[in-house]
Amino acid sequence: MKEINLDEIKAKAKKKADDAVNATKKAAGDAFRWGIENPEKVVAIIGVTAALMKSTQSLVVNHRMKVERNRIDHTYYDPSTGFHWDLVRKASNNDRMRIIELKREGLETYDILKSLKLIK
Repeated sequence: MKEINLDEIKAKAKKKADDAVNATKKAAGDAFRWGIENPEKVVAIIGVTAALMKSTQSLVVNHRMKVERNRIDHTYYDPSTGFHWDLVRKASNNDRMRIIELKREGLETYDILKSLKLIK
């Protein structure tokens, strides 16, 4: 069985870390020099990056709002029990009116939603 030399492993790890730091410093220096030599390209890149970030943000927010709206449309919250019921379709205004009427008559939420074919 081969003996493990911790000093050798530490030295190799330190060399790899030093090489990575040096490569990063060189890349950063090269990028900085390029930026100094090409200020018009830097301005253009900054503008394109800002526009791209803004459009991406708009898409993310729009998607999140659509998902939330879909969740709201396809659930029914019963405040008397605290349950959220998953609906198979969006409840119409007539469905909502009928739910209120039937709850006043004392029917259970499950029975009402089942009769309106809002749940399976």
